[in-house]
Amino acid sequence: MFDVPLALAGTPSTEPRLGGPQWVVFTFDKPILRASAAVLAGTATIAAAEIVDGEVHVGLSQVADLQWLTLSLLDLQAEDGGLLASASATVGCISGDASGDRITSTLDVGLVRVLAGSYTDEECFRRDINADGIISTLDVGLVRLRAGQCLR
Repeated sequence: MFDVPLALAGTPSTEPRLGGPQWVVFTFDKPILRASAAVLAGTATIAAAEIVDGEVHVGLSQVADLQWLTLSLLDLQAEDGGLLASASATVGCISGDASGDRITSTLDVGLVRVLAGSYTDEECFRRDINADGIISTLDVGLVRLRAGQCLR
């Protein structure tokens, strides 16, 4: 699976694949020992919150489409004993937005169509809308069904 880097400032990044983000990974300047996770805004279920190699991995399920989803980490404790009350990240969930412009349009249909038949890689994963590893006519159809949707 390929990752969408989240913007730390300005307009949040978007996730174009069906089902929204499956995992959000928080990385800090110090390894983390403890944290809890919560949905601060939007609709999703926290399926897991794990510390992996000092990072906080938050597993998600039931992520609604067409929303800004904000996750918050609470009561963080770093390996050196440092404490942080909270940290948060926001991601836009808009299935079919292969271009990342927060609008699903004919531009996105064209971006997906031109690579139909290709395997997903680091450069084109945003066009694999159903995240099955292959960009296909199914992905083109999924984008067409969503044409006209906009995330504001």
